[in-house]
Amino acid sequence: MPILQFIKERFDPASHSVMIVLFVAGHVAYLRVHSPLDFGAAVVVGAMVLTTLFFLKLRCYDEIKDYQTDLTFNPTRPLPRGLVKHRDLYLMIAVLIFAEIFLTAILAVRALPFFLLVIAYSLLMYKEFFIGRIIRPHLTTYAMSHTVVTVGLSLSLLAIFAGQLTLNPSDLYFALSSWTLFNLFEFGRKTYGTTEERDGVATYSNIWGRLGAVLLSLSQAVLSSILLLLALGPGLPSYLAPFLWFLPILLLTLGAYYLLADSPKSARLFRAMSSGYIILIYLALNSLFFLKS
Repeated sequence: MPILQFIKERFDPASHSVMIVLFVAGHVAYLRVHSPLDFGAAVVVGAMVLTTLFFLKLRCYDEIKDYQTDLTFNPTRPLPRGLVKHRDLYLMIAVLIFAEIFLTAILAVRALPFFLLVIAYSLLMYKEFFIGRIIRPHLTTYAMSHTVVTVGLSLSLLAIFAGQLTLNPSDLYFALSSWTLFNLFEFGRKTYGTTEERDGVATYSNIWGRLGAVLLSLSQAVLSSILLLLALGPGLPSYLAPFLWFLPILLLTLGAYYLLADSPKSARLFRAMSSGYIILIYLALNSLFFLKS
């Protein structure tokens, strides 16, 4: 089936499932640090399904938006090569949005009004805020204006688990940490060695230079640690603060290697660390859940 093949190629179930499970479970662990909320496993599983649908929808948005570029630089992707048509993705987006609304209403109807705003923002992202010609040439601004949707998703998950939206400073810090982590993922995966760059393909390393790209990623790593420390507050176990500073230092070390070596290998290591950063952070956060069980 073409749609299933599209999902297999562009939304790898294995890697995305690991990230989504840890991401959602990290929200549960964070909440249990602050209050003993009572909700069943069905709610957690439902939140994981909702998050999966949400990220899959964003993947569909990107496939459509990148179509013209992919015709030139990535012609073997499903949409350029004709495996799926635009109408297939339009239909898929509509089904996913309906499913998101339906599932949120079942999980926590009080959270639905806020989640509808998050969906609306995602649709604005799809339309590139109606200023695509202005914003597309500015890769960093473009990316950060899109990844900010993870703040809304994070707050929505917290609202689902709490049964209602609560906008306290700790929750906002935690949600903002999601934004910085996804920024890091985005910046790192488009940072390359000199010999890996391709003419006509915008990357953070050819826009900001290799040093600028490393500092851009590092800034998000440091911000994520600060925001998580603020979010967790007194509930932070003694081992976690050093770990939250060890990860930026590790990223800096690999960034220095990338700068000094300027080789495909050093660039791949930096990209791998940038991509794996989210996994490592949420693995650490999930330890809070087990400590509080």
